[in-house]
Amino acid sequence: MTGPSWWGRNRWSLLALAVVVPGAVLASLTVDWFDAQSYVLPNPVVVAEGATGTYQGTTFTLTDHESFAWDSSRGTELEMLEGTEAVFATIHVDATGAEEVSFGCDAVLAAPGPDGDVIWQDGSLGEISYFPPDPLESFCITSDRTEFDWLAIFVVPEGVAETTTLQITASGGSPRVLLLEW
Repeated sequence: MTGPSWWGRNRWSLLALAVVVPGAVLASLTVDWFDAQSYVLPNPVVVAEGATGTYQGTTFTLTDHESFAWDSSRGTELEMLEGTEAVFATIHVDATGAEEVSFGCDAVLAAPGPDGDVIWQDGSLGEISYFPPDPLESFCITSDRTEFDWLAIFVVPEGVAETTTLQITASGGSPRVLLLEW
């Protein structure tokens, strides 16, 4: 006498595999999708130079910016690498009305590229010989709930500075929320 076929003996295991395998694939893709969404620019607040943008009760105002090439007198003084350009942006930060949740601020310069925005991070001090004078801050954190001027420094390829926008985010991978134009 023969028993049930192989398919019959293993039908519950096969049914479980038919449910578990697609579920595992979906779960692994969902994690990547949520990670990718943190980099998608939501409806940003666009702020013209001199105007003020607000994020979580903290106001940001681009008060000054300047850029200069490596072969300018200022670029030579800063010992910049050939083919680069420095961008200095002074942002007035007023955290006196900040919400309970304090955050650090990140700044990036973004320029349109063939496959989306090309991003340069703030804090390129290691690439040039410069230290901000007092009372300018070289970092941004809102926990002190004070007003201060933040100097964001970028080193970008020469000729790119005119096509960039300054984007402000809360630290920790939050989406960019303020676009400061110049």
